Amino acid sequence: MNIDTTNSNVGTNNNPNGNGIVNGVGKTKNTGQTNGNMNNVAGQTNGQTGQTNRNINNSMGFNDSNQVEPITENDNNQPDSTTTNNNNNDNTNDNNESTNSNDKTIFQIENFNVGNIENELQKYVSCKSDNDCLNVGYCDKKAKKCVFEDIYCNINVCQKDNKGTFSYVKHAQSQYLKESEKNPILIFESCPKDLLEKSCITRKCESNEQCLSENCVDEQCLINSSNPIRYCTNKNKHGDIEEFKCKLFIYEKCITDGDCYSNHCGKLNDKNVCLEASKSFMNIVAGTAAYGIVVVILILLYNYYKNTKKNK
Repeated sequence: MNIDTTNSNVGTNNNPNGNGIVNGVGKTKNTGQTNGNMNNVAGQTNGQTGQTNRNINNSMGFNDSNQVEPITENDNNQPDSTTTNNNNNDNTNDNNESTNSNDKTIFQIENFNVGNIENELQKYVSCKSDNDCLNVGYCDKKAKKCVFEDIYCNINVCQKDNKGTFSYVKHAQSQYLKESEKNPILIFESCPKDLLEKSCITRKCESNEQCLSENCVDEQCLINSSNPIRYCTNKNKHGDIEEFKCKLFIYEKCITDGDCYSNHCGKLNDKNVCLEASKSFMNIVAGTAAYGIVVVILILLYNYYKNTKKNK
């Protein structure tokens, strides 16, 4: 729409009835033009606040130099789309890292066996808190190293001793059992057949699946030479933290001391089996004591004989 802009009274002599506006050349605009001019006047007013629409200004014939550029959303408080996407990506990455960090604490130990658990837990050495040592270990605050212990494995599965339904007990007689140990889901202890009910006993089992040795005979878990039990830890008898290893448990067949968790491979009924280190130590003490007693008796006999001879 072309309007003569030479007359400075354009848009100022409004008809009281609102039917039209008389411009400087004496021409009356129709109702549509009136509405357009009214919109233009409103556009001029709004333009003072920086929100003028470019098309409305053009319809009035204003020069581009006099127009106020519209404020875009990016110039206000709305973030740039690229920045938004980058922030979203950063947040996603942070969330992923947080999720991964949390995932590290979830360790399904039953999904591992003696063949692969060593390689897995050897990855976790240094630590700042227990969270760095999965859910099967703890952080030694002084050494700043993860400690893994009380883990028992066979060729098919590993389990951690929870001092209850999944556990090893040295004395399986009912009078020695805790309440939580009396109804085991998985029994870690096992006995050689020739020691059964003599010097070795386990809690009662109902099926092979209830024994870590997978060998339930007459309600007792027996040693299974084809599926030996190994005790896994990275803490030695002196409390020092070493490399995580799995070694044969008590009564399992062995060749050398290094095969056994107890570090003692000895004879039992003409078989080489892992024996408790404490038993080996006690044997030494008992032997030494017996030898000492014999020496004392011999000395007393000698003195008695000497005194008797003198009195004669």
